[in-house]
Amino acid sequence: MTVSAREFRSIINSFVDELSRDESVASVGLFGSWVSYEASGSNSIDVLVVDWSGRDYECRELREYRGLVMDVDRVPLSWVGEMVSPEVDHKVHGAMIMHDPGGMLRRAQGFLEVNYRSPGRLEMRAEGCLSAAEMYLSRISSALSRGDHETACVFAEMGAASAALVLVDLAGLVPGVGSSVWDLRRACERFGVLDVYRDFLEIGRYGGVGVEEASGVRGGAGGGGGGLEEVWGRVFQFLGENSGVLSGLHERLRVEVGYSADPLMLGVALGRSGEMLEGCDVVGAVSYLRGRLLPLLEGLGWVASAKVGDRFDYTRLFRMLGGLGGGLGVYEGALDVFGLRGLDEGAVGGLVELTRGLVSRVRGERLGLIAGLG
Repeated sequence: MTVSAREFRSIINSFVDELSRDESVASVGLFGSWVSYEASGSNSIDVLVVDWSGRDYECRELREYRGLVMDVDRVPLSWVGEMVSPEVDHKVHGAMIMHDPGGMLRRAQGFLEVNYRSPGRLEMRAEGCLSAAEMYLSRISSALSRGDHETACVFAEMGAASAALVLVDLAGLVPGVGSSVWDLRRACERFGVLDVYRDFLEIGRYGGVGVEEASGVRGGAGGGGGGLEEVWGRVFQFLGENSGVLSGLHERLRVEVGYSADPLMLGVALGRSGEMLEGCDVVGAVSYLRGRLLPLLEGLGWVASAKVGDRFDYTRLFRMLGGLGGGLGVYEGALDVFGLRGLDEGAVGGLVELTRGLVSRVRGERLGLIAGLG
């Protein structure tokens, strides 16, 4: 949808006014590409909501409002209190404050104006990314011990991506789900570590990925399992057929699954990746789509496991997908999206070691890089 600047402001103000009537809403701000003037027509509008309902975790939902897609990110009040959580640094720092009667977001912004690029704060954010990378490394080991080489490969890419975000942040680029792989290349060029960028491409099996292959990842190329659009449709059907099981999950899981499986998410993902392809960011588009698909598959895993009375095991994700059967076709489609068809299991060990080396290198060099920023 194309709207004028005046219409856009009117829609946003109306949406914020509606949100602010909710007694659980303490503050509202806008962040992301629309605030930094980098948005395109496919971008959803990132809305930060400080929530004082008592939740102690982040939850997200998509809402369509007068033709625009609002990506509402609710964070606990404690995250922007006296101690601002590093998890909200990028959202709060550049946010456009829309509703803040208690001054909470303004105080948090004031703190970040001083500390956002300080060595200590950079290190805190780096440690958060590296902790995520270490989690994936642990899952890789478990997946390999279970003989699930496909899951190990997917987690290797995610672990490398988590560590790579450290370099993107240190280079002064705002990392996020929609960050282009080009940002990683720019960061690696700045710090003279282009081999890290090349390692990331190898770990993600991006060699030979062109426009045709990336287009197939978006919407399928005919035959086989298809691309993201086909996989999403199959998962959505499965979740609908098992809505009773989904409703029995913990609230946090229900919210996460609902967010990943929302039809609006599919539209945003296809639109954003399409624009990336038009801009010749082929690898970035595929990386972005994989990042959108993984939580959807994990949500499917939780519902499918709960259906048979089990607890979902992340480290057996692709084994679980392959065992669903019943013509669901999610497994085959996931193989296509993640570039895992014909996977050489003998080469997986090398990719895993490359991932461990990348994470270890970023961990070992981060303090020197931070010190060099002056």
